Amino acid sequence: MSGCDVEISSDKPERSAKIPAEAFWLGGPDAGFYILVKPSNNKDVYLSEIYYESGDLAYEGLMILYPVGSEGIDVSNEALFKFWDGDSLYLNNDLYLKAQ
Repeated sequence: MSGCDVEISSDKPERSAKIPAEAFWLGGPDAGFYILVKPSNNKDVYLSEIYYESGDLAYEGLMILYPVGSEGIDVSNEALFKFWDGDSLYLNNDLYLKAQ
């Protein structure tokens, strides 16, 4: 059976110097993005930076939390974030942040 063993690495890629230290990796060992989301004075609006593995920006700007009127999110809870599709950052509980 040892020939069937598969070693799965959960390592995130090496962080580029262009990526802020507080950004977290969202993805798997071979694809994903570094995410940095900060709250604003409005619980529906967040300041976001999303980086490719290379350190280049995929998105920088405001994001609106949908559905609008939802309770704010804990941006430090990495487990809340599911994936980025290039337009929206999907979260648990049917919430998402949409790029503006």
